[in-house]
Amino acid sequence: VTLRSLGESLRACGPDAPTLPDRPNILVAGCGTGREAMSLARLAPDATVTAIELSDASLAVARTRCAGQANLRLLRHDLHAVAELGQRFDYIVCSGVLHHLLDPEAGWAALVGVLAPSGAMQVALYSRIARLSVAAARMRLGALMREPVSDDLIREARRRLIAAPVPGVTNSRDFFSTAGVHDLLFHVHEDCFDVPRIEQAIDTLGLQLLRFGLPTPEDAARYREMAPHDPLHRDLAAWHAYEIRHPSTFGAMYKMTLARAS
Repeated sequence: VTLRSLGESLRACGPDAPTLPDRPNILVAGCGTGREAMSLARLAPDATVTAIELSDASLAVARTRCAGQANLRLLRHDLHAVAELGQRFDYIVCSGVLHHLLDPEAGWAALVGVLAPSGAMQVALYSRIARLSVAAARMRLGALMREPVSDDLIREARRRLIAAPVPGVTNSRDFFSTAGVHDLLFHVHEDCFDVPRIEQAIDTLGLQLLRFGLPTPEDAARYREMAPHDPLHRDLAAWHAYEIRHPSTFGAMYKMTLARAS
């Protein structure tokens, strides 16, 4: 797989999508245990990939996973201070991070501040609507949610939810592992988004939406039927209407590609 694959994914966003340079500078903001950073470094072997993470435990795993990947460097760094790296990035990926910040838009703005003028950004955010089922599961667990998190606590939470299932939680992929349940239910802080909040952030940050992603071909077909006027997946009002009609669509996350507004 070559860098052309990444470029093609951008070209699929429309004729006004930016073109990456031959040797792009890529940032993964909040790389966790390094899976996405490693994939990008392999996808774009001519790129320089910088992956930042604040958790020492996650970085330890990432450094083991990514050992030997010459075009990838891993740094312990706060994304709020990303400007201190002194670089501009042609492509920025921030997946599943911003909604865990105390001020997600401030973190997003910090990333926009280091985006190259002709760069692109991929952002993934929790959907407030899709995660209503998570809120229901947390309510069902009651006082258990206030206890210190441990593997035994997570197993007890699973037992209770298996006994009283919550659709969208107990049938999700994350429910079938201890780490998955921790990620699904036991984050310390979440500040989820909806489409109107995304639209406001895009306008405030001086961005333009290049493409809104859909998780399955079936979703794509349904969206085409509902919004045939939007082949490039850019109509945020249509996206909001689609999610209201199909509230579980973004149960994983919203995923969107953006660039600086022209």
